[in-house]
Amino acid sequence: MNETQQNTIKKNVLLGSLKEGTKEHEIMGYIIWWNINSVNVTRNEFVKYLERVNIDKKYAPKHNYRSALTRALKVMEENRLVRLVEDTPQTVSFQFTAEHRVEGEDGKELTYEKEAIIVVSKPKYQETGDFEAALDKCSPEIKHQLALLFNQHREMYNSSDITRYLQNIFRSEGDIVSLRPQGSVYFVPAGHKDLIESAEELLGYIGGVCNLENMPIPNVEQAREVVKTALVAELDEDFKKLESEVDAVLNDNKAVTETWTDARISRLKKMLGRIECYVSGGLGLNTNKWETSAKEMEQKILGVRKLDVPTEEVA
Repeated sequence: MNETQQNTIKKNVLLGSLKEGTKEHEIMGYIIWWNINSVNVTRNEFVKYLERVNIDKKYAPKHNYRSALTRALKVMEENRLVRLVEDTPQTVSFQFTAEHRVEGEDGKELTYEKEAIIVVSKPKYQETGDFEAALDKCSPEIKHQLALLFNQHREMYNSSDITRYLQNIFRSEGDIVSLRPQGSVYFVPAGHKDLIESAEELLGYIGGVCNLENMPIPNVEQAREVVKTALVAELDEDFKKLESEVDAVLNDNKAVTETWTDARISRLKKMLGRIECYVSGGLGLNTNKWETSAKEMEQKILGVRKLDVPTEEVA
Protein backbone atom coordinates (compact mmCIF):
# COMPACT_ATOMS: atom_id res chain seq x y z
CA MET A 1 0.00 0.00 0.00
CA ASN A 2 1.52 3.34 -1.04
CA GLU A 3 1.43 6.60 0.93
CA THR A 4 -1.43 8.06 -1.13
CA GLN A 5 -3.62 5.03 -0.43
CA GLN A 6 -2.79 5.18 3.29
CA ASN A 7 -3.75 8.87 3.45
CA THR A 8 -7.03 8.13 1.65
CA ILE A 9 -7.89 5.46 4.20
CA LYS A 10 -7.10 7.86 7.06
CA LYS A 11 -9.37 10.53 5.61
CA ASN A 12 -12.24 8.09 5.11
CA VAL A 13 -11.98 6.33 8.45
CA LEU A 14 -14.34 8.66 10.31
CA LEU A 15 -17.33 8.43 7.96
CA GLY A 16 -19.44 5.54 6.75
CA SER A 17 -23.04 4.67 5.93
CA LEU A 18 -25.78 2.59 7.47
CA LYS A 19 -28.42 1.04 5.24
CA GLU A 20 -31.93 0.66 6.65
CA GLY A 21 -34.43 -0.62 4.15
CA THR A 22 -33.88 1.42 0.99
CA LYS A 23 -32.35 4.39 2.81
CA GLU A 24 -28.71 5.02 3.58
CA HIS A 25 -27.70 7.18 6.53
CA GLU A 26 -24.27 8.76 6.93
CA ILE A 27 -22.68 7.77 10.22
CA MET A 28 -19.48 8.97 11.86
CA GLY A 29 -18.88 5.85 13.90
CA TYR A 30 -20.12 3.59 16.69
CA ILE A 31 -20.45 3.73 20.44
CA ILE A 32 -19.16 0.46 21.87
CA TRP A 33 -19.18 -1.10 25.32
CA TRP A 34 -18.50 -4.58 26.58
CA ASN A 35 -19.01 -6.95 29.46
CA ILE A 36 -16.24 -9.41 30.34
CA ASN A 37 -16.69 -11.65 33.37
CA SER A 38 -15.89 -15.18 34.59
CA VAL A 39 -12.98 -15.58 32.15
CA ASN A 40 -10.13 -18.03 32.56
CA VAL A 41 -8.28 -18.67 29.32
CA THR A 42 -4.70 -19.68 28.64
CA ARG A 43 -2.36 -17.49 26.63
CA ASN A 44 -2.06 -20.20 23.94
CA GLU A 45 -5.84 -20.33 23.58
CA PHE A 46 -6.07 -16.54 23.36
CA VAL A 47 -3.36 -16.44 20.66
CA LYS A 48 -5.33 -19.05 18.69
CA TYR A 49 -8.52 -16.96 18.95
CA LEU A 50 -6.68 -13.79 17.86
CA GLU A 51 -5.39 -15.59 14.77
CA ARG A 52 -8.91 -16.78 13.93
CA VAL A 53 -10.19 -13.19 13.81
CA ASN A 54 -7.06 -11.80 12.09
CA ILE A 55 -5.82 -9.73 15.04
CA ASP A 56 -2.08 -9.62 15.73
CA LYS A 57 -0.91 -11.98 18.48
CA LYS A 58 1.24 -9.19 19.94
CA TYR A 59 -1.90 -8.36 21.96
CA ALA A 60 -1.38 -11.58 23.95
CA PRO A 61 1.70 -10.76 26.07
CA LYS A 62 3.17 -13.05 28.67
CA HIS A 63 2.61 -11.97 32.25
CA ASN A 64 5.81 -10.67 33.75
CA TYR A 65 7.42 -12.46 36.69
CA ARG A 66 6.14 -9.97 39.29
CA SER A 67 2.53 -10.18 38.11
CA ALA A 68 2.53 -13.99 38.13
CA LEU A 69 4.14 -14.06 41.58
CA THR A 70 1.60 -11.60 43.01
CA ARG A 71 -1.29 -13.72 41.73
CA ALA A 72 0.23 -16.95 43.01
CA LEU A 73 0.80 -15.47 46.46
CA LYS A 74 -2.77 -14.19 46.58
CA VAL A 75 -4.06 -17.74 46.09
CA MET A 76 -1.80 -18.95 48.90
CA GLU A 77 -3.24 -16.38 51.33
CA GLU A 78 -6.01 -18.80 52.33
CA ASN A 79 -5.71 -19.35 56.11
CA ARG A 80 -2.44 -17.42 56.25
CA LEU A 81 -0.99 -13.93 55.92
CA VAL A 82 1.58 -13.28 53.20
CA ARG A 83 3.68 -10.16 53.62
CA LEU A 84 6.64 -8.70 51.74
CA VAL A 85 9.74 -8.68 53.95
CA GLU A 86 12.44 -7.33 51.65
CA ASP A 87 12.98 -6.55 47.97
CA THR A 88 16.58 -6.09 46.78
CA PRO A 89 18.25 -6.32 43.36
CA GLN A 90 19.24 -9.90 44.23
CA THR A 91 16.26 -11.31 46.11
CA VAL A 92 12.67 -10.75 47.14
CA SER A 93 11.40 -12.38 50.31
CA PHE A 94 7.98 -12.96 51.87
CA GLN A 95 6.85 -14.23 55.24
CA PHE A 96 4.04 -16.77 55.47
CA THR A 97 2.19 -16.58 58.79
CA ALA A 98 -0.42 -19.24 59.54
CA GLU A 99 -3.70 -18.00 60.99
CA HIS A 100 -5.66 -20.27 63.34
CA ARG A 101 -9.14 -19.84 64.79
CA VAL A 102 -9.14 -21.34 68.28
CA GLU A 103 -11.20 -21.39 71.45
CA GLY A 104 -10.11 -18.72 73.92
CA GLU A 105 -11.22 -17.60 77.35
CA ASP A 106 -13.79 -15.24 75.84
CA GLY A 107 -14.84 -17.48 72.95
CA LYS A 108 -13.32 -17.78 69.48
CA GLU A 109 -10.06 -15.95 68.81
CA LEU A 110 -7.30 -15.86 66.21
CA THR A 111 -3.72 -16.93 66.78
CA TYR A 112 -0.74 -16.47 64.47
CA GLU A 113 2.29 -18.64 63.92
CA LYS A 114 5.26 -17.98 61.65
CA GLU A 115 5.15 -20.64 58.98
CA ALA A 116 7.96 -19.86 56.54
CA ILE A 117 10.14 -17.24 54.90
CA ILE A 118 10.09 -17.50 51.10
CA VAL A 119 13.15 -16.15 49.28
CA VAL A 120 13.25 -15.81 45.49
CA SER A 121 16.64 -15.45 43.82
CA LYS A 122 16.17 -13.00 40.94
CA PRO A 123 19.46 -13.82 39.17
CA LYS A 124 18.75 -17.56 39.35
CA TYR A 125 15.26 -17.12 37.89
CA GLN A 126 16.56 -14.84 35.12
CA GLU A 127 19.28 -17.34 34.31
CA THR A 128 17.22 -20.54 34.33
CA GLY A 129 13.59 -19.44 33.89
CA ASP A 130 12.79 -22.10 36.49
CA PHE A 131 10.85 -20.47 39.32
CA GLU A 132 10.96 -23.51 41.62
CA ALA A 133 14.75 -23.65 41.33
CA ALA A 134 14.90 -19.96 42.27
CA LEU A 135 13.03 -20.56 45.55
CA ASP A 136 14.99 -20.96 48.76
CA LYS A 137 14.39 -21.39 52.51
CA CYS A 138 10.96 -23.02 52.38
CA SER A 139 9.51 -26.47 52.82
CA PRO A 140 9.28 -28.74 49.73
CA GLU A 141 5.47 -28.66 49.98
CA ILE A 142 5.21 -24.85 49.94
CA LYS A 143 7.94 -24.62 47.32
CA HIS A 144 6.14 -26.99 44.97
CA GLN A 145 2.71 -25.40 45.50
CA LEU A 146 3.97 -21.84 44.96
CA ALA A 147 5.93 -22.84 41.84
CA LEU A 148 2.90 -24.65 40.42
CA LEU A 149 0.66 -21.61 40.97
CA PHE A 150 3.32 -19.27 39.55
CA ASN A 151 3.61 -21.28 36.33
CA GLN A 152 -0.18 -21.49 35.99
CA HIS A 153 -0.66 -17.74 36.38
CA ARG A 154 2.22 -16.97 34.03
CA GLU A 155 0.11 -18.45 31.22
CA MET A 156 -3.44 -17.71 32.41
CA TYR A 157 -5.62 -14.70 31.58
CA ASN A 158 -8.56 -13.57 33.71
CA SER A 159 -11.38 -11.08 33.01
CA SER A 160 -9.25 -8.03 33.89
CA ASP A 161 -6.49 -9.17 31.53
CA ILE A 162 -8.87 -9.64 28.60
CA THR A 163 -10.49 -6.26 29.29
CA ARG A 164 -7.07 -4.57 29.25
CA TYR A 165 -5.95 -6.36 26.06
CA LEU A 166 -9.21 -5.48 24.29
CA GLN A 167 -8.66 -1.83 25.20
CA ASN A 168 -5.13 -2.06 23.79
CA ILE A 169 -6.44 -3.54 20.53
CA PHE A 170 -8.96 -0.75 20.03
CA ARG A 171 -6.52 1.98 21.08
CA SER A 172 -3.85 0.78 18.65
CA GLU A 173 -6.02 -0.39 15.76
CA GLY A 174 -9.30 1.49 16.13
CA ASP A 175 -8.59 5.15 17.07
CA ILE A 176 -11.05 4.88 19.97
CA VAL A 177 -12.07 7.82 22.14
CA SER A 178 -13.27 7.26 25.70
CA LEU A 179 -16.63 8.98 26.23
CA ARG A 180 -16.43 8.64 30.02
CA PRO A 181 -13.53 9.62 32.30
CA GLN A 182 -13.76 6.14 33.85
CA GLY A 183 -13.72 4.42 30.44
CA SER A 184 -16.15 1.57 29.65
CA VAL A 185 -17.92 3.47 26.84
CA TYR A 186 -16.00 4.33 23.69
CA PHE A 187 -16.41 5.93 20.28
CA VAL A 188 -14.95 4.05 17.28
CA PRO A 189 -14.77 5.70 13.82
CA ALA A 190 -16.96 4.14 11.13
CA GLY A 191 -13.96 2.92 9.15
CA HIS A 192 -13.15 0.41 11.89
CA LYS A 193 -16.42 -1.51 11.70
CA ASP A 194 -14.48 -4.66 10.72
CA LEU A 195 -12.46 -4.41 13.93
CA ILE A 196 -15.65 -4.21 16.00
CA GLU A 197 -16.94 -7.36 14.31
CA SER A 198 -13.62 -9.14 14.89
CA ALA A 199 -13.71 -8.17 18.58
CA GLU A 200 -17.27 -9.47 18.92
CA GLU A 201 -16.17 -12.77 17.38
CA LEU A 202 -13.11 -12.91 19.64
CA LEU A 203 -15.19 -12.58 22.82
CA GLY A 204 -17.48 -15.32 21.52
CA TYR A 205 -14.53 -17.72 21.34
CA ILE A 206 -13.25 -16.80 24.82
CA GLY A 207 -16.38 -17.92 26.63
CA GLY A 208 -17.32 -16.91 30.14
CA VAL A 209 -19.79 -14.02 30.36
CA CYS A 210 -18.51 -11.94 27.45
CA ASN A 211 -20.22 -9.70 24.95
CA LEU A 212 -19.53 -6.52 23.02
CA GLU A 213 -22.34 -4.19 21.96
CA ASN A 214 -22.27 -1.32 19.49
CA MET A 215 -24.60 1.43 18.35
CA PRO A 216 -24.19 3.54 15.18
CA ILE A 217 -23.85 7.31 15.63
CA PRO A 218 -25.19 9.67 12.90
CA ASN A 219 -22.89 12.32 11.48
CA VAL A 220 -24.67 15.28 13.07
CA GLU A 221 -23.35 18.35 14.90
CA GLN A 222 -24.32 17.22 18.40
CA ALA A 223 -22.53 13.87 17.97
CA ARG A 224 -19.45 15.57 16.54
CA GLU A 225 -19.30 17.93 19.53
CA VAL A 226 -19.50 15.07 22.04
CA VAL A 227 -16.66 13.18 20.33
CA LYS A 228 -14.61 16.36 19.88
CA THR A 229 -14.86 17.27 23.58
CA ALA A 230 -13.79 13.78 24.65
CA LEU A 231 -10.96 13.67 22.10
CA VAL A 232 -9.56 17.07 23.13
CA ALA A 233 -9.57 15.96 26.79
CA GLU A 234 -7.64 12.80 25.87
CA LEU A 235 -5.10 14.68 23.75
CA ASP A 236 -4.55 17.27 26.48
CA GLU A 237 -3.93 14.49 28.99
CA ASP A 238 -1.56 12.66 26.62
CA PHE A 239 0.46 15.81 25.91
CA LYS A 240 0.68 16.65 29.63
CA LYS A 241 1.85 13.14 30.49
CA LEU A 242 4.51 13.18 27.77
CA GLU A 243 5.67 16.66 28.78
CA SER A 244 5.90 15.57 32.43
CA GLU A 245 8.12 12.61 31.49
CA VAL A 246 10.45 14.79 29.42
CA ASP A 247 10.61 17.55 32.05
CA ALA A 248 11.43 14.99 34.77
CA VAL A 249 14.46 13.84 32.79
CA LEU A 250 15.56 17.41 32.05
CA ASN A 251 15.16 18.51 35.66
CA ASP A 252 17.12 15.50 36.96
CA ASN A 253 19.81 16.13 34.34
CA LYS A 254 19.83 12.46 33.32
CA ALA A 255 21.10 10.97 30.09
CA VAL A 256 18.67 8.80 28.13
CA THR A 257 18.91 5.94 25.67
CA GLU A 258 18.03 6.10 21.99
CA THR A 259 15.13 3.77 22.76
CA TRP A 260 13.70 6.27 25.26
CA THR A 261 13.69 9.16 22.79
CA ASP A 262 12.43 7.04 19.87
CA ALA A 263 9.53 5.75 21.95
CA ARG A 264 8.41 9.26 22.86
CA ILE A 265 8.78 10.58 19.32
CA SER A 266 6.66 7.62 18.20
CA ARG A 267 3.96 8.51 20.77
CA LEU A 268 4.00 12.10 19.54
CA LYS A 269 3.53 11.01 15.92
CA LYS A 270 0.68 8.73 16.95
CA MET A 271 -1.08 11.69 18.62
CA LEU A 272 -0.69 13.75 15.44
CA GLY A 273 -2.03 10.83 13.41
CA ARG A 274 -5.16 10.73 15.57
CA ILE A 275 -5.66 14.47 15.09
CA GLU A 276 -5.33 14.11 11.30
CA CYS A 277 -7.87 11.28 11.29
CA TYR A 278 -10.48 13.24 13.22
CA VAL A 279 -9.84 16.58 11.48
CA SER A 280 -10.54 14.92 8.12
CA GLY A 281 -13.88 13.78 9.55
CA GLY A 282 -14.98 17.36 10.17
CA LEU A 283 -14.56 17.70 13.94
CA GLY A 284 -13.16 21.22 13.62
CA LEU A 285 -10.11 20.75 15.84
CA ASN A 286 -7.65 23.62 16.21
CA THR A 287 -4.78 22.01 14.29
CA ASN A 288 -2.49 25.03 14.74
CA LYS A 289 -2.56 24.56 18.50
CA TRP A 290 -1.66 20.87 18.26
CA GLU A 291 0.99 21.32 15.57
CA THR A 292 2.69 24.06 17.62
CA SER A 293 2.58 21.93 20.77
CA ALA A 294 3.94 18.93 18.87
CA LYS A 295 6.87 20.88 17.42
CA GLU A 296 7.78 22.28 20.83
CA MET A 297 7.54 18.83 22.37
CA GLU A 298 9.68 17.26 19.64
CA GLN A 299 12.40 19.87 20.23
CA LYS A 300 12.35 19.13 23.98
CA ILE A 301 12.67 15.39 23.34
CA LEU A 302 15.52 15.88 20.88
CA GLY A 303 17.11 18.28 23.35
CA VAL A 304 17.15 15.55 25.98
CA ARG A 305 18.97 13.26 23.56
CA LYS A 306 21.84 15.77 23.29
CA LEU A 307 22.63 15.67 27.01
CA ASP A 308 26.12 14.37 27.66
CA VAL A 309 26.00 13.46 31.31
CA PRO A 310 27.82 10.41 32.71
CA THR A 311 24.97 9.43 34.97
CA GLU A 312 22.45 6.59 35.14
CA GLU A 313 20.61 6.18 31.86
CA VAL A 314 16.83 6.23 31.72
CA ALA A 315 15.67 3.21 29.71
